[in-house]
Amino acid sequence: MNQPPIQKGAGGEWDEFDSLEARLDVAPDSRLPDDTMMDESGDLAEWGPMNHEPDFGMSDELDDDDTIPLMDRQDDPVSDDDTTLDPYADGSDSPSGWVPISELEHHQDDQRAMDASLSPASVLGYADVVDWFEPVVLACDTRVPGQGLVFRKCLMAMLAGGHVLLEGVPGVAKTLIADTLGTIMGLSPSCLALTNDLMVSDLVGSVTLDSVRQSEIPHFGPIFSHVFIADGVNRMPSKLAGVLLDAMQSRRVRLHYNPYSLPDPFFVVGILTQDGYESYPMTPALTDRWMMTLFVDYPSIESERAMVTNMIRERDPHPPVLASPLHVIEARRQCESVHVEPSIIDYVVNLVAATRQPGLVGLSHLQPFILRGASPRASVATIQLAKVGARLSGRTYVIPDDIKRCIKDVICPRVQLTFDAFESGMTASTIVDQIMGTHPTL
Repeated sequence: MNQPPIQKGAGGEWDEFDSLEARLDVAPDSRLPDDTMMDESGDLAEWGPMNHEPDFGMSDELDDDDTIPLMDRQDDPVSDDDTTLDPYADGSDSPSGWVPISELEHHQDDQRAMDASLSPASVLGYADVVDWFEPVVLACDTRVPGQGLVFRKCLMAMLAGGHVLLEGVPGVAKTLIADTLGTIMGLSPSCLALTNDLMVSDLVGSVTLDSVRQSEIPHFGPIFSHVFIADGVNRMPSKLAGVLLDAMQSRRVRLHYNPYSLPDPFFVVGILTQDGYESYPMTPALTDRWMMTLFVDYPSIESERAMVTNMIRERDPHPPVLASPLHVIEARRQCESVHVEPSIIDYVVNLVAATRQPGLVGLSHLQPFILRGASPRASVATIQLAKVGARLSGRTYVIPDDIKRCIKDVICPRVQLTFDAFESGMTASTIVDQIMGTHPTL
């Protein structure tokens, strides 16, 4: 190139660029005409596709070797004694921050192709959750055989706007289940092994200072992903647990006192380790934040044989991507429109209240076995999951069967038992079964 073009400065006034022109060795007659960068209000207009393109004294047609700025250096402080701002500091033929026209056109084509690939119709040809839900579950079950029910419930919790806690012995593919679901859904999952020596910056990221631009540059942590796998939630310290719980609830985190919104959709899969090594007990506040707690059991003989076959043979490390974030957003909108009768709400509220006061349904003998019942958050989670189940069944209204299919996964982890219950062989599941058996459906 002959000469690099002129950029605007921090104050937006052309008389502040004498020192910059001297450093770039730009001819004075190559300045922009005053009427070229003036908008209708009389102010200097930003460079962009809707504004006048600057005339640098070149031909009207830009060649592939010509360059244009990728970003506006408007906020850069420029002074006469500033020697650190060297556009050719990287040793290239073109100034840093400038790219050839041909590369920019290719970048724009790739961006348009990416935007088109995110549309629900371009992935499966339809956006109805009923149509793409089963193919996704089938693809996940093919990669991790025998866990189709776990995949189904995890995906239902994602569509309901909640989060899932997976519990089980080591080696039953809990982390692989979460990673497979996020990958096939096209949500780019990220995983972080939580230990007691982690800091908050390991989760949310950090901020560095750009001395040239005099601005903060955020470096986002692994939580900035659509699917975040928290491996070992009962090993993380209380400070890290507070940040994670706040992010699950508010969908945002703070980096250096600045709030940042998390991607939409945002789904957390917690892995509960049972090795007992440097782990903390799950407090009721931590357990109650998860919409469902699913137990991942040992697979059957046939499923384990299929799993071993998949592992030892050469397979594609990248499973097929059958959905996108827009699929989840559209599916949530469809599930939110499902109607819930007031009698269904009363049915759920009475069931949840009976876990706190079993005498309401004539089961006063269960009161000594219950230390703490389910919270009102369990009622909300049950209704949200029931709406998803009704939509997947092709209905626009909730029936009692939708409640029964999901309520135990929501209530049982939230019911805490006394020592007398363990001594008598009582479990949270048996207590909830008795409550549901004696309580009328409607």
